[in-house]
Amino acid sequence: MRLLPPADERSRLQLLEQTVIDRLRRALAGVVNVEAVKAAARAAIVLPGLFAFASTVIGNAQTSLFVAFGSFVLLVLVQFGGLRRTRFVGYAVFAAAGAGLIALGTLCVGHPWLAAGATAVAGFAILFAGAFSAYLAAAANGALLLFVLSANVPAPRAAIPDRLLGWVLAAGVGTTAALFLWPARRRADLRRAVAGAIRAVVDVIEAGPDERAERSEAARASEAGLAPRFLGSQHRPAGTTAATAALVALPDEFDWLLSLLEVTADQPALERSSQR
Repeated sequence: MRLLPPADERSRLQLLEQTVIDRLRRALAGVVNVEAVKAAARAAIVLPGLFAFASTVIGNAQTSLFVAFGSFVLLVLVQFGGLRRTRFVGYAVFAAAGAGLIALGTLCVGHPWLAAGATAVAGFAILFAGAFSAYLAAAANGALLLFVLSANVPAPRAAIPDRLLGWVLAAGVGTTAALFLWPARRRADLRRAVAGAIRAVVDVIEAGPDERAERSEAARASEAGLAPRFLGSQHRPAGTTAATAALVALPDEFDWLLSLLEVTADQPALERSSQR
């Protein structure tokens, strides 16, 4: 029969394990960006074949251009997180919006002042919309570049169907690759880091007087690791929903809670010293 260690010993081992894992992740995060490697691999696999198909089979320069650039946008610049069904809806909406932006941008070709004004309006609307949703923020750069490319590459209005054909091909293949070929998990990693910080705070609350200092230091390390994860995310959590707002506010809330716990832990010592 296997003897289990005491509860305090198990808790200390779990805390040590979590601390080692967090430090290893932070060390590796500065050396290897796994999500960037996945995105580059997806683009390297899908983009050349799709461009070769458009160039040799379809044989239209505008279609080939937007197949190549559209694949790059969908596989590298735009990466939605969440459940597969939610991500599919995000990619579908982005594909529809991208088709509209390509058509509008093509209509501005040959009219510099119209293109400049339309770019200013479209850029403001796209970037401002990113403040209300993480998905809109993730799609902002790709949507803006689609419009700029369409407005700056010379082509007649009759080329709109050819451009849209390239974009539809890129959207179909790119969305399939993004959903099934090494899907992005940035938000899952962020939530996992938050869960680890919460466990560290709970350990501080449950710790005895002798262990509180050690666990408080570990909790501070976990809390300090949250800010770089938030700032280092390609698309930071944004939006007006309760879940997203809570996720954004967690680093500051952790700092406040740990400061409160540290002050509460010091109060008995202060009271004893005042009584003397």
